[in-house]
Amino acid sequence: MRRFLVLLTRLPARLLGAAAPILRLLAALALLAAVISFTSDFVLQRPSTTMATYWQALSPASYAASAKAVTAFAGEWLWTRVLSAPLSLPAYVLFASLGIILGIAGRRRRRVEIYVN
Repeated sequence: MRRFLVLLTRLPARLLGAAAPILRLLAALALLAAVISFTSDFVLQRPSTTMATYWQALSPASYAASAKAVTAFAGEWLWTRVLSAPLSLPAYVLFASLGIILGIAGRRRRRVEIYVN
């Protein structure tokens, strides 16, 4: 029983250790998408394209379906006040912040060894 409890206490560290390379890869892809989005907006000299605009251009049916599902599940206030605010930000801001968060979550941990005499 004691071994099982020790395994359970160390399990989150093991899972995070196994997921860290995947999180770093996803962080790199999100930062790449941020750079591509920023570059395309800058080169074409247009106002920053929002994430909602990209989503509606790629798949208007899924945008409408998700808006309908969120309003049916939690009410219209969640879609209009909570979710539309981040979707109205420029796409490169969202991708960069997602990349930074994933990069922090997947960073390599320093192993600290303390020796007490």
